[in-house]
Amino acid sequence: MILVTGGTGFVGRHVVAELCKRGHDVRVLARKPAKAKPLQELTGCEIAYGDVLKPETLPAACQNVTAIIHLVGIIFEIGDATYERIHVEGTRNMVQAAEAAGIKRFLQMSAIGTRPLAPSRYHQTKWLAEDFVRESDLDWTVLRPSVIYGRQDQFVRAFSMLMDFPFSLASFGALPLPYKGKSLMQPVTVTAVAEAFVNALTRQSAVSKTYELCGPQISMADMLAAIAEAKGLKPVQLDVNLPAVPFFLPYYFLKRQQPVLFQVPGEIMRIAAWMVEHFSPVAVMNTDQMLMLQEDQNGDPTPAAEDLGINVPDFRNGIEFLQS
Repeated sequence: MILVTGGTGFVGRHVVAELCKRGHDVRVLARKPAKAKPLQELTGCEIAYGDVLKPETLPAACQNVTAIIHLVGIIFEIGDATYERIHVEGTRNMVQAAEAAGIKRFLQMSAIGTRPLAPSRYHQTKWLAEDFVRESDLDWTVLRPSVIYGRQDQFVRAFSMLMDFPFSLASFGALPLPYKGKSLMQPVTVTAVAEAFVNALTRQSAVSKTYELCGPQISMADMLAAIAEAKGLKPVQLDVNLPAVPFFLPYYFLKRQQPVLFQVPGEIMRIAAWMVEHFSPVAVMNTDQMLMLQEDQNGDPTPAAEDLGINVPDFRNGIEFLQS
């Protein structure tokens, strides 16, 4: 029996489906079991009540389990669901529950760019979570995906939505490029991430190793242009100072060329992120994400390709689902 935490999330649903497809018995830990019913009906997995922040709920879910795939994580902090609580405390509780139940195999989802002195709290807490795993007596594997995308994701879908009516009309088709769109990223498909976890599960060679799950580098500007083109749009990238942007928007709007990608200095994006973080009722960006965007992603996909058989497509090839 494989216990999956975070199984009802975007990545979790794909991991659970891949496990079940390969004949594994799967149990999904859920704070709200009723919300997991659709996943159970689709895959045939078991559902067990449990909360990674409530250690007393974990022993029952760990009964007769041989391995744990720990996927719980957050991108935005809401209320007391902070990076420290979810990433660090939640992982510590799961590691302790695994050790108490005599479970040896433990797979941890982290994130590319994770390191002890990272500028973002997101990466800092992911590192502390990894430490709990590495220092345990478990047969652990850590997998660090880059930005994960696919159908129903929160990344490509968000930008795609901003290019659609009525959002495109409200903005005159304009989309900002943080840090002038030069930040390099290495997006990875959710199917590749799911396959990596399931492949690593039974491979002894993956024990006590950390893998970066990432694709070819692409700039933020090229990513947004690729999304637009996949939707059949004609993106334009302006290379003008920010105050001049409004003067160009009506021209390109009338020419039906959109989105208009315009460069925004990092300082302005950080201010905008701070305002959204503190005053917006909807979590769409935060200052921690702006800190992460300051850095280029330089992950090495070779070990995952060699040990786990994972090959990540180029971003333009990976977003073909936007055309359907």
